[in-house]
Amino acid sequence: MIKTIQEKIEAYSTILIFRHLEADYDALGSQLGLKALIQENYPGKQVLALGQDNQFDSLGKMDHLQEFEGDKTLAIVVDVAQTHRIDDERFLKCQEIIVIDHHQNDSDCATLFWQDKKAIAAAEMITHLAIKLNWKFNSQSAKALMMGLVSDSGRFLFKGTRVESFEAAATLLNQGLDLDEIYQSMYTENIEMKRLRGYGLSTFTLLDSGVAYLRNAPDIKRRFNVSEFSVSRGLVSVMGQIKGVHAWVNFTETDEGEILAEIRSASVPLDDVAKSYGGGGHQLACGCTLHSWPQTQELINAIEKKVGTHDLK
Repeated sequence: MIKTIQEKIEAYSTILIFRHLEADYDALGSQLGLKALIQENYPGKQVLALGQDNQFDSLGKMDHLQEFEGDKTLAIVVDVAQTHRIDDERFLKCQEIIVIDHHQNDSDCATLFWQDKKAIAAAEMITHLAIKLNWKFNSQSAKALMMGLVSDSGRFLFKGTRVESFEAAATLLNQGLDLDEIYQSMYTENIEMKRLRGYGLSTFTLLDSGVAYLRNAPDIKRRFNVSEFSVSRGLVSVMGQIKGVHAWVNFTETDEGEILAEIRSASVPLDDVAKSYGGGGHQLACGCTLHSWPQTQELINAIEKKVGTHDLK
């Protein structure tokens, strides 16, 4: 598979790299890290990272492209496998589409699909791709990939972190990275975010089943002067690592009326529950989009049922 990916990259002079909507550090780190790797090792190629601008400026900016010849262009999609979750639909115009992903979902768009469900991050996969192809890293590619790896592994604390995760981290650190500087840039928060977390910690509901949840109306982001992404992704973690909490879900209503559900679990696989609502992800960290508040109760009930049938230790 890796050799085939190399052959495809070498065959095209223009390569466009895509990632998922509501991008996080792994999506962006994988996207921008792969872009920097290809530019470093194939300097004659045009390589662009496409998608909406985002809040993670420390990783780099998105490129802008008006027109391109699809039949002469390769698309590489990272950290997502399904069409409806990919930011910038122009990947569909490309002649071939390589998808590199570590989630549980199958791909509905790939002409070449490299999936490793055991990898803790897409950044881990891309780091090992570079290692096996003897590609040269530079400070830009190493930093972006390390940030993706650190984020999706929860600073190497999440279940699923494996030997290969640490091997990837060691390779990236050997490029001269300052790990303390990376942690500071990723985890130093403003006072608004700290207050938002305090709000979430003091208001979430814990059921007798061991399932916890938060319901956030659109005015929460305005009340705390934070982004929708910060409410949805930022608050889900406050319910984790609490004694007696086996699974938790954070519901965030958007201004358009959709409800983003971020689902997490300590040990009970819940990706099948997310998939039943059109979502997906990892077994213990997944999500979906709902269309009404009554659906949130249905989802909670489904999670409670799954937790109730699991042998909790």
